[in-house]
Amino acid sequence: MWMSTIVMVVMVLVVTGLGVAQPSTKTTNTPLKYYCGDYHPISTTVFFRNRNSTYSQLRSQLSKTGVYYARAEDLVNGDAIYGVAQCRNYLTSSECLACFDVAVSAVEPCGSANGAHVFLDNCYLRFILFLHLPLKHVNYSCKLFFQ
Repeated sequence: MWMSTIVMVVMVLVVTGLGVAQPSTKTTNTPLKYYCGDYHPISTTVFFRNRNSTYSQLRSQLSKTGVYYARAEDLVNGDAIYGVAQCRNYLTSSECLACFDVAVSAVEPCGSANGAHVFLDNCYLRFILFLHLPLKHVNYSCKLFFQ
């Protein structure tokens, strides 16, 4: 009995062939999920300035050929913003930047929330406002782009 099972498995493998993972040729940059923090900054003016500065630093790093991961921070005036972005390593620099730009737009609904992150097909973006709160106080609400 076990011999017939092995023969059947081998036949299925021979007929179907082995699959090999390959990079997707689609660069749709479709947002899959994003999260927004539940708290707000001390000063929205400083927060938006620091957040935009962090985005700019991340974009500048990702614009370099062969760079697929970036981290940046802006610590001015008490609203410290930390950010990370990552692209899939088979993207060109321009494809990575296009995905990053979509990611930035995707977290705009979060407004002045203390943090956000978004997952896309081809990249990931996260920023967080560090307010010296214990980790147990950092809550995120999840939004699905397709339901």
